[in-house]
Amino acid sequence: MVAQTQTSPRALMQHAMKQPTPLSDEYLTVLGHQLRKLGRNFRHELGETEILTYMEQLRDLPLDKIERACTEALKRLKRMPWIADIRELANERSTDALYQRDERIQEYRLSPLLTEVREIGEGIAIDGTVWQILQRIEQR
Repeated sequence: MVAQTQTSPRALMQHAMKQPTPLSDEYLTVLGHQLRKLGRNFRHELGETEILTYMEQLRDLPLDKIERACTEALKRLKRMPWIADIRELANERSTDALYQRDERIQEYRLSPLLTEVREIGEGIAIDGTVWQILQRIEQR
């Protein structure tokens, strides 16, 4: 006979009610400053419950993303941003990031064959005469 162990409801409740990880002083300071800045700009008085809700719901975002999102909100929005707005702005890729050149690309050079094909293509585009291009290839 297999013994069944049952967990008491009290133990389950205590397990489910684990305390969240406390927020760092830096996080509280930076986010508090950003929320005050947004509230002042949009003339929206944030109550304690609302501030705690913002802090709780944005705790997984890095501070630099939160700061960038709040700065963008000040530039682009006409009302106090909701939590979803800040998340959306925080996860947007900046135009700098979209057009940032990857320096590793310079490590790769065209092979001699691709260089020749490129020259042929440029020649066709300039001369427009395939016959001249074919003669140039045969001369090589």
